[in-house]
This record gives sequence, C-alpha cells and structure tokens, in this order.
Amino acid sequence: MKRIIFLLIPVYIFMSASGCGGSKVTPDPQPEKTLAVDVQELVFSNAADTKTITVVANCDWGVSSNDKDWLTVSPSGGTEGRSTIRVSVTENKASQARSTSISFRFAGKKLDIPVRQNYKVEAAAISDPNFVKALLKSYDEDGDGILSTVEAAKVTRIEAKGYGIKAMPELNTLFKDAVYLDCSDNQLSELDITNLVKLEYLDCRGNANLKTINVWSGFKAGDKFLKPEGAQWQEPSIPTPAGYTLVWQDEFNEGNIPDVKKWTHEVKNAGWVNHELQNYVSGKSPKGTRVSEVKDGALHINCFKEDGKIYSARIYGNVSAGWKYAYVEASINLPSGKGTWPAFWMMPVHFTSWPHDGEIDIMEEVGYHKDYVSSSLHADGHVHSNNTQVTKEVYCKGAEGEFHTYGMEWTPDYFQFYVDGQKTLYYKNPGTGVRDWPYDAPFYVILNLAWGGDWGGSQGVDESKLPVTMKVDYVRVFQKL
Repeated sequence: MKRIIFLLIPVYIFMSASGCGGSKVTPDPQPEKTLAVDVQELVFSNAADTKTITVVANCDWGVSSNDKDWLTVSPSGGTEGRSTIRVSVTENKASQARSTSISFRFAGKKLDIPVRQNYKVEAAAISDPNFVKALLKSYDEDGDGILSTVEAAKVTRIEAKGYGIKAMPELNTLFKDAVYLDCSDNQLSELDITNLVKLEYLDCRGNANLKTINVWSGFKAGDKFLKPEGAQWQEPSIPTPAGYTLVWQDEFNEGNIPDVKKWTHEVKNAGWVNHELQNYVSGKSPKGTRVSEVKDGALHINCFKEDGKIYSARIYGNVSAGWKYAYVEASINLPSGKGTWPAFWMMPVHFTSWPHDGEIDIMEEVGYHKDYVSSSLHADGHVHSNNTQVTKEVYCKGAEGEFHTYGMEWTPDYFQFYVDGQKTLYYKNPGTGVRDWPYDAPFYVILNLAWGGDWGGSQGVDESKLPVTMKVDYVRVFQKL
C-alpha cells in the first residue's frame, strides 16, 4: 500500500495544478503603480514663499529639487496614499526671473513639475501713457501690462507711429541703446535724442508742432533720419569758459576706432616706463583684440591679458603741434581694480629730457585708492623723485564707474585744475625761470591706462579684475584767441 500511495501523490498534484478539464488558471493582475499631483506648474513672486503640492500615489515615491540653491522640497518622499509636500523658495534679488523643476520618482518613472520665480517688477517711469502703450506692444514679455525696468532695458527698437504721444523725455535715460525710432504721426512739440548715439534710423515726420530735434555733438543726418519739413537738427552747445574759444575736440561719436587724424598710438613693451606691466600696442593685440575703440559714444581704452601678456593703449592727441596755454577738459569714466593706473595728462611737443621740459598731469588715479584723483606738475624744481612735486589729491565719489569732468586752465601766470567744475590744485608762476616754469611751450594731450608699475602696482595687482576699461566721453581744448 505504501508504494501505491507514493505513486498516486504526484498524479494528484499534477491534476490539481492543471485544474478541471485541464485549463490553466490566470493569476490576478497587479495594479499599475501611479502617482498624481494637483498642480501642473508652480509660479512664485520674487518674495521668499512656500507653496504646497498634494500627492496621491499607490506606491512609494521620492521628490527632489533640481536647483537647491534657491528651492527646497520637504519631505523628500512618501508612501501609498495622500501626502502633502512643501516647496519653498528664497527671495529673488536678481533682475531676471529664474526657473527650475522638482522631480518625482516612483516605480522607475519620473514626473517633472516646472517652477518659476519672477523678479521684483518695478515699472519704468514713463510720463506719457500712450508711449507706454507703444512699448508694451513689443516688450511686455510676461504679459502683465507693465513695462518693467528690466523690459525697458531691452528696448532697442521703438515703433511708436500714430499713438498720440505728446512727449518722450525718457529717450535719453531709459532707451540709450535704441537703434531704431519711429515716432511719426504723433503730437510731439519737442524731441531730444542727444544720448541716442547708436541710433541708425529715425522718423519723426507728421508731428506738426515739432520745430527742433536736439541731437548729439558731431551729428550727421543720413538718408535714414527723417524729420518734418522746416524742423531743424540742433547740436548741444558746449560750455565754454569766459574768454575762450573751442579750438580742438573729439566727441567720439563717429567711427569705431580713434580718429587717426587726431590721435597717435604709442608702441612700447612692458617695463618701458615706471616698471609698468602693460605692453602698449597700436590699436590691437597680436590676436586682434582692440586696445582702443570707439563705441556707445565714447572712447574705450581696454587693458587685458592675452597669452600671458598685458596689453593696453596710450594715445596722443595733436602730438605734432599741441597747444601753448589753454583750457583742457575731458569727461572720463575710470576702471576699478587693484593694478589700474588711468591718466589724462600732457607732455611737451619738443621734448628733450624729463623733468626739465615739464609734465602736466590733469588727472591720475590708482585702483588701490578708489575714487581719489590727483593733479600734479613736474619740473626740475618740483618733481616726485625728491618729494618736491606740486600735487593735489581729492576724493571724487563715483570716479570709478561714472563719468566725471577733469579740467585744467593754463595761462602764462598760473595753473588751475578742476574736478567737476570745483577748483583743486592751483599753482602760480613764481617767475624764477624754467626750473620752476618750463610751461611756456606747446604740450599735447595723452590718454592711457597703465597696469601696475611704481605707483599703480605699489600694493600689488589683482589680475582677476582684468579686463578693465577706461571710457572717455569727450576731450576738448579751448584757447584765448
């Protein structure tokens, strides 16, 4: 009997597995793993904030931020059922929106939820509502009906024909990068484009009361500058000291390099003077990077490092003739950074030796002494090498990064230096001869940006600040005729 039972057991198991009639039994299907959230996107204002997301899942899951510098998620995961997570952002202090996403992972799958945080919207201050309407049509990127300062900064093309605009005073402050301006068929009685030096096209026809269009110095109206019949282009008047006449100028509004009829480049290797580290080249570096260029209505003198060498520019104005006695002025925006040594100065046309022939320093500044500008005179009787130089240093807030005017009046009897019209250094001719007054001879103008050297590098240099740029809005020379 035992043997028979033993043989029957496998038969019984086989039949049980086969089921009735020999058909197979299909197991119950497993439910699909799913996860659902109650948002498709999260949008935050610029302020620090927290929003919640409801999660419904039938499995375990995890969630993480794809930019943890400003967005965090808590908790980092959950299990089957309904859960709530918190999404937190820090304040957005930048002037542009930022975006990222948060990622849910479950059962080998991934679900991304976009997250956007706006910047703080500040409306651009524009006085004429019809001008605002014209700008919103092209530049309202976020569709909020507000032309923000960020959106205004991107304006280069202004199409404002026939909007009933009465005034556009903001052109010179908010829209200096404009290259195209159509303000025809409006109600303008005045139009000032003095600072729109990048402008390539202007149509202001159809403004019946517009008689004068204020333009920049050296303006030339081409075929793409259209005005009402009878209206006049008017360049700005240049402030002129009493008794003087403008005899030479460069407003840097034309071309893309310094005018070769006015300016000459010095070419010298590093160490040529004052142990300075820059190489002065004629126009551009060996790889073609400009050390001097004209753009945005200003001369740019660029100092940079290329293949282990420092390059910059030193240019001479009216070098062959110069001027004898004059009022000389320039508007200059100084660079920043330890190692910079920008200067606006003059040297004698008929130079034989230094300091015997004299030197006139209208403005110098070194980057380690931010915003302190100096004026100096050098001669045999007063020179820095023995601490007898005639010099005056003053604090000029914003000299680095903003335009300020630096001037010098030079007569047979005295020198008077100025910063933004305020008197600084004064030196009277002592009447003791050439040792103390080698200044009865023609001198020419120099603009340069040195790097390092005996003064500029006396506290070291910071090459991480390179490249740097010295910007010159204009140079003007006046004489008594």
